[in-house]
Amino acid sequence: GKRICRIMDSIRRIGIERLGEPTLRKIFKNHNIQSLADIFYLTEKDIMKLEGFAGTSTLNLLNEIQTVKDNGVFEWQILASLNLHGIGTTLSKDLLRNRTLSDLYYMTYDDFININGIGPERAKILVNGLDKNLNNINKLFEILPIKGGKSMISELDGKVFTLTGKM
Repeated sequence: GKRICRIMDSIRRIGIERLGEPTLRKIFKNHNIQSLADIFYLTEKDIMKLEGFAGTSTLNLLNEIQTVKDNGVFEWQILASLNLHGIGTTLSKDLLRNRTLSDLYYMTYDDFININGIGPERAKILVNGLDKNLNNINKLFEILPIKGGKSMISELDGKVFTLTGKM
């Protein structure tokens, strides 16, 4: 229930419009979906297994997912797709207007508190949420090109590196 709703919100915020809740429920029932990133690994065979899916509906869903993979996303979409309480699309855009997601990851509670519109509660949510979701963020960076490709967070041998420039 709740996990489907959270992933549904994530799917919308990342830009997949045609994946509705009934289809998502079927995907959950038939496949091991743990995070938003898992949606991008679905294959034609995976979708054909779903009840009510034939050639055209399968291709439409695959094309929708592929379009997001081809066109990429903005970093604010990734931040918004984490569904951190009180951190929606507007605030994500504001936070990433002059910063990268990598910048946010390294910010402290005190750094966040000094940003207009971020109070103590949101600062805590951002610090904890970014840390807790590092694996999900990394998976999305691996799959999706970043529009304006400013940064990438990558975990390597327990250390976190920021890679900048064209990859």
